[in-house]
Amino acid sequence: MCRIAGIITVSAILAGCVQVVQQVGVVGRIGASSDVAQATDVGLEVLNGNGSAADAVVAMAFMMAVERPDQVGIAGGGTCLVFDPEEKATRLIDFPAVSAGSGAAIPGFLRGLAAVHADYGNLRWSEMVAIAETTLRFAPPGIDSTGRTASERLALADSLSEIRTGGIQVFYEGALGRRYAEGASAAGLPLTVNELRASGLSWGEPATASYGNDLVSFGPALGGRDVWFVDAFSVAAYGQRLPDGGTGSSGLVAVAMSQDEMAIACGFGFSPVSSNVTAGDTGIPIGGPTRNLPSIAIRYNEPVTIPIDVAGSTGSLSSFASVLLNAAVRGETPDASFSTGRVTGLLCPWDRAAIRECRGVADPANGGYGLSTETLLR
Repeated sequence: MCRIAGIITVSAILAGCVQVVQQVGVVGRIGASSDVAQATDVGLEVLNGNGSAADAVVAMAFMMAVERPDQVGIAGGGTCLVFDPEEKATRLIDFPAVSAGSGAAIPGFLRGLAAVHADYGNLRWSEMVAIAETTLRFAPPGIDSTGRTASERLALADSLSEIRTGGIQVFYEGALGRRYAEGASAAGLPLTVNELRASGLSWGEPATASYGNDLVSFGPALGGRDVWFVDAFSVAAYGQRLPDGGTGSSGLVAVAMSQDEMAIACGFGFSPVSSNVTAGDTGIPIGGPTRNLPSIAIRYNEPVTIPIDVAGSTGSLSSFASVLLNAAVRGETPDASFSTGRVTGLLCPWDRAAIRECRGVADPANGGYGLSTETLLR
């Protein structure tokens, strides 16, 4: 496994490292990229262990919740695009954290991950959760970089243990959810078990746009679902710009592609109601409704999949998207800098005979990087 080297500006793009095992024959490619370095490591580890892209993003999401509880959490939500290589189509799954009317949110995080894993996972759910749980249990003593004490980390590890062995039912219908709701209510944020049960998710068709001979599929929207990312790309294709203004997005992204060419791009969001406020003895930070989720897109021209995340103001998005798309079509890493915005994803040229390398891209200033490997299929 290799780590990205080099420091560049916050808004620039960093090329991933590529391990080439063979240069002849048909190449099978896998890759992982995220805004959290530890999550990228976990994603590639899962993929190298015969996990699917779904297994990888589930494991990465839990690791993000452990390493960046200010941005991703069990009490948060998210959205994912799944490129199914058998169907040659992309599906959208949306699992937001919606308001309970009290300041607390009804989380969708676990429902969304479980749904993606149920439809596309190869490995056991328990294996994906165990990685993050183990990380917490074997963390160095004392207060960590997130401000958690050892006892708070162990409390969260115990909650993950319940989710690992009992599935998401323990949170939405069982004892863990009851303790979370009681803890939120005790903190002045009334929440009931019935509200947790009512949390939902939706599978649907993503918005799409043509770009040359390619089709690009998009997640919900930029900046709290106010501006549709597909519109920004469509405007960029004609060399125009969106009006200045709008809000930037928050949250973190995990992207994975498995050897069968399945690709998944997920944007996760979490809005802590207050710093270091957890629900009772669960160790789970209490979350409010998620807003300003990262925008996600997958561009593919069978058998290529290129998951992309862009975060930034709507004023710079269209020019940013234009540069990104042109580079992605060529299988290159964009090197232009922008005042706002970041890209996290995998750029994989479709012609594996001519260009075998995938590139993992991520903003190093945001703490992430991308990795990819190649293996000989025949």
